[in-house]
Amino acid sequence: MHKSNNYYMTSNEVELHTAEAGTTALAIVSGITLSRRGSSPKCSGGELEFHLPWDIGSLLKKVPHTTKYNNQLKINMSKDVKFAFQKAHEIIWKLGYWKFLLIPIFLSAALAALLLGGCYLFSSAISNFLYPHLSEFFNLPEWMKSIFIIVVFIFQLGPCYVVFRSLVLICYGPFLDRISKKAEELVNGYSNEVDTSFIDSIKRPILMTFYSILGIFGVLVGAFALGIVPLIGVLLSGAFTLPANIFLSSISYIDPYLERCGYQPKQAFNLMWKNKTTLIIFGLAGLLITIIPFVGWFVGPTYSVVAGIILSILLHNQQAEPVVVRQ
Repeated sequence: MHKSNNYYMTSNEVELHTAEAGTTALAIVSGITLSRRGSSPKCSGGELEFHLPWDIGSLLKKVPHTTKYNNQLKINMSKDVKFAFQKAHEIIWKLGYWKFLLIPIFLSAALAALLLGGCYLFSSAISNFLYPHLSEFFNLPEWMKSIFIIVVFIFQLGPCYVVFRSLVLICYGPFLDRISKKAEELVNGYSNEVDTSFIDSIKRPILMTFYSILGIFGVLVGAFALGIVPLIGVLLSGAFTLPANIFLSSISYIDPYLERCGYQPKQAFNLMWKNKTTLIIFGLAGLLITIIPFVGWFVGPTYSVVAGIILSILLHNQQAEPVVVRQ
């Protein structure tokens, strides 16, 4: 962690240091390098700054209210999603990070074209296999085959989009630490030093992609089960499938920073599920950018990657309900 003029404390800690002013101490360790993540993380380095006694009152007089970040830490759904994409725009364009992301940007666009082409070929193959039987049974005209292909293609778009979003994270994996450090500096005022190998940078995204694909099958099974019920079941199936797919498409973008903070997959998922409405709004925002013809294929995933890191910083910080005290 770089040295910072900001101290992040819980409200209970502020109350304690205020009540016991002059009899408590403040110890700050900066410059820590996290060299390994997972179940057994290891740290090295660090500089100790020790204040005894420490009087928090002199700092609170300078800043009688919490800073603007404290309001951002309380997740406010659409406002925080908007904040995340605004900061993503700042990082990508104003700070010039697009220059470091050209490779994953073009890989994402190529991946989008490849998946769309694959969806069409799969739709065509399914139609060629099923339509003759349906046509013979229902006496359908030949022109209905094109409608059938379109329906099958649209049905695939939800699962295809979830897979696309998950695979994009693998492309961006080696660049996530650099983006995370800049995002932390903008939101928290400091950044964490994490030593990550290339393999480690893509291992967790691959795992989350696998979980997302399992989730897709679960959603499809649930939607099919609901669809069996006439009329009302079809409506419920549609209402269930869209938000579920949007949520699944978002978790891979929130998870990388949570892993950086030491969250295990189950812990990360629990936090994301707790804030599922926020993730769905975030996923919808990313979808709206991505569906912009051609241009969206390039910039949509990049905006989502950076905004996802910023939103996950807010989610993580919310856990401790920090109060920022400035020196």
